[in-house]
Amino acid sequence: MNNFKIGDLVGLNNPANNYPVKTGVITKDESRGFSVKWTSYDKTFFMEKEDIIFEELNKLYLLSLQ
Repeated sequence: MNNFKIGDLVGLNNPANNYPVKTGVITKDESRGFSVKWTSYDKTFFMEKEDIIFEELNKLYLLSLQ
């Protein structure tokens, strides 16, 4: 298990090529997990260029606090 701390920069990689598709910052650290505020995402990977609806959904869900 990794020991993350508040303020650490983290990323979510695409398992197919180990390329980062999201980056964020740890905002809350608890005994059972942690919260991440996502700050950026790979727009090509998340289909933003496919349709205008994807752009709005990505902003709402991909850059949320998780």
